[in-house]
Amino acid sequence: MVDLAEITSLIGGIYEAAIEEQGWPEILERSLSLIGGSGAILHWGPSRPLTLCSNSVWSVGVDPSLSLHYMRYYMDLEQVVAHEGRLPVGAVFAASDALAAEQLHASAFGQLWLRPQGCTDVLISVLERSEDCVVRWLVTRHERQGAVDERARHTLSLLAPHLQRAVRVARLLERSDSRAMVLDEALQHLSTAVIFVDQGGRLVQTNRAGRQRLADGDIVYWSGGRPRLRSTTADTRLQTLLATLSDMRAPGDFANHTSALLKRGDGERVVLKLLPLPCRGRGGGAAPQAAAAILLADHVAALTQRIQWAAQHYAFTPAEARVVQALMGGGTIGAIARQLGVTTATVKTHLQHVFDKTDTRRQVDLVKRIADHAPPPVLLRSLSPAPQLGLGV
Repeated sequence: MVDLAEITSLIGGIYEAAIEEQGWPEILERSLSLIGGSGAILHWGPSRPLTLCSNSVWSVGVDPSLSLHYMRYYMDLEQVVAHEGRLPVGAVFAASDALAAEQLHASAFGQLWLRPQGCTDVLISVLERSEDCVVRWLVTRHERQGAVDERARHTLSLLAPHLQRAVRVARLLERSDSRAMVLDEALQHLSTAVIFVDQGGRLVQTNRAGRQRLADGDIVYWSGGRPRLRSTTADTRLQTLLATLSDMRAPGDFANHTSALLKRGDGERVVLKLLPLPCRGRGGGAAPQAAAAILLADHVAALTQRIQWAAQHYAFTPAEARVVQALMGGGTIGAIARQLGVTTATVKTHLQHVFDKTDTRRQVDLVKRIADHAPPPVLLRSLSPAPQLGLGV
């Protein structure tokens, strides 16, 4: 089964890595446990004609002596490269989809890159393709894990849209001269509030969700040009941490971000993260004066509760709700039919009704719609902190 709560948590980390690239190894490692693989690579490089210069490779679980050379061998797979060129950006495929296993293993990629690592195949998604750049996400499958399965494909397909958006954010941060353009164009669609502050805790810039949070004032509010938390205890701790950012922003200290789980008056929970930003500039990236990013996101409710809310909101029948429950667990149509003791035609019929009711057309869109579903907002009058986490609130 796909752990949707873990996927949603990972998606939040993906957007953090877009802001600070040193976070990519952690994202790669966490993705491996969900997708199922022995190694993962995020590769940024020039489009064809390719050279081995100007490449950026983040990898985990891959032989360091091979990670920088994988592209040289990968480009020998002409059938695979041609296959990925025919697919839309964000599509998920395996090298073995385009090349028979015997040919794949006999190629330079198979002999000089896969075989030394005991790997048999690689799962791929092209996250960006332009005239000057191509970005790929690759997951290797070790021989002990067997062939690429539907669960691995399904999980990567859930992550791919967010990886695409994060790559776009990161590239804009690297090359844009206007932080307003970066935030408005790349961050405005995020449901997570991102609030950039300087070392004194003064607001530098924020995205649309952040502006809405500040305008609502139920969790974070304006005071003297600074974003402050409603919880006095949480705010005191936050301001103390902001005052010590200079000690937290040394190279390699990216992992020192701090998080807390806050509880609102209606019982809903909000995750707060303080993400120190590196001292070095990003060539006109987001808020060059910013010392930290404050991120606020609704805590993911239990999957069963999300499905119940969606079932009530969209008026699913009991049979449709059971199909949705099985689908959210990562089941294929055939597996769902066997699990529920019905025919595949019946499952497809229920699924089509669910698509119609939720105004979706693909399973991946439906999964995201359910995962994002929450009860209608209510007027919030108080914020009480959870005492055991992160900020010590």
